[in-house]
Amino acid sequence: MFAAPEQSDQSEPFSLISLSVIVTVVAVLVVGFFGAAIWKFTCRLLAGSIGAAIVAFVGVFAASCVSLYSGPLVTQGAPVVKELLSDFTPPVNWEIKLTLFLIALAVFLIAVREIGLGTVLKTRARELDERISSLPPQDFLNYYGQGLREIGIIRRDTKIKYADKKLTPADLEKAIRVVMKHVLGMAKLWDGISTSSDDNIIYRSNIMMVVPPALMGDIKRDAASYESLVINSPFFLYGDNFSSRLDNSTGLLMIENNNYTVTSASKGSEPDPKVQPLCLPYASSSHKQPNLPGAPEACVSQTAKYVFNTVVEMDSWLNGLSHRENRFDRRFDSGVRSYYSEAKHAQSILSIPVIVQGKPWLC
Repeated sequence: MFAAPEQSDQSEPFSLISLSVIVTVVAVLVVGFFGAAIWKFTCRLLAGSIGAAIVAFVGVFAASCVSLYSGPLVTQGAPVVKELLSDFTPPVNWEIKLTLFLIALAVFLIAVREIGLGTVLKTRARELDERISSLPPQDFLNYYGQGLREIGIIRRDTKIKYADKKLTPADLEKAIRVVMKHVLGMAKLWDGISTSSDDNIIYRSNIMMVVPPALMGDIKRDAASYESLVINSPFFLYGDNFSSRLDNSTGLLMIENNNYTVTSASKGSEPDPKVQPLCLPYASSSHKQPNLPGAPEACVSQTAKYVFNTVVEMDSWLNGLSHRENRFDRRFDSGVRSYYSEAKHAQSILSIPVIVQGKPWLC
C-alpha cells in the first residue's frame, strides 16, 4: 500500500495568492473584452448612492472577515510575511506605531475628502446662482402671460374682421403696434425696469420693410417716390446718384413712415413721433456695398444682431472699413458718424430679421 503524501499547511497561503492573481487577471480580461462601455457604466454606478452602498457593504464584510478569522489569517499569513520580510527587522512597538499612522492617514483622507466636497458644493452653488441670475424676473413672466392672452384676443379679432371684410389698414397697423408695445414691455422688465416707472431710459421698436433684389427694379423705375429717400441716406458708400446706389446694393431696408413704430414713452400704442424716414442698403457677396452693423448684417446673415453701443461700434467699424475699401471717403465717414452721434434714440440696437420661406421680409 502506498500512502498519499501529506500536503504542507504552508502551501495554502500561496494557493490563496495564486487564486487572487487569477481572479484579477480574469477581471482585467473581461473588462478589456467588453470594452469601455462596461467600464463607464461601472464607474457611473459606483459614483452614485448605489455605489456608495456597495462600497460600504464590501468594507463592512471585509472588516467582519478580518475580525472573525483573525487567528487563521495570522497563522496562514505568517509564513508569507516571514518569507517576504526575512531581512527586515520591525521597529520597537511597531504595532502601536502602525495603528497610529493608519488612524492619522484616515483622518487626513477624510479631511481632504470633505474639502473636496466643499469645493464641489461651492462650484455647483455658484453655477446655480449664475443660472438663477439669467432667469427672467417674476414680473416678466406675469407680463409675458398677460401679453399672450391679449395678443391672442387681438389675433382673433383681426381674423374675424378680415373674414367679414371689415379690416382696415389702420386697424391692422394698430394691432401690430400693440404687439410691438408688448415686446418693449418685456424688454424693459428683462432689464429690471418696471413698465410703469417714469425714467430716462426709453425703448423703441420699429419694423423696417425689406426690399428684396426682385423689387429693386421697381424702386428704380419709381424714382419719384424713392429717389429722395435713397439720395439723402448717408449709408451708401458706392454710388454718386440714385441708379448707381441701387446697382451696388442687393436690397434695401426702409422706414417710409411711423405707422409701424412704438415707444415706451407713450401710454398707448400710438406711433413714435420721433421716427424719421430711413433707408439702409444691404449687399450680398455679389455687390460692393458694405453692410452696417445692425439691421443690414442681420438681414444678410438671417440672424439677430445686437449693437451694444452704436457710437463705439460704428467708430470701430468705420476705422476697419477705411483700410479695406478703396472708395472710402470723408463724406461717407462723416455722414455715418454724424447720424449715430446725434441719434439719441438709437444708442443700442437689437435687429431681428423676420424670415418667411427662407427669405427676410421684415427687420
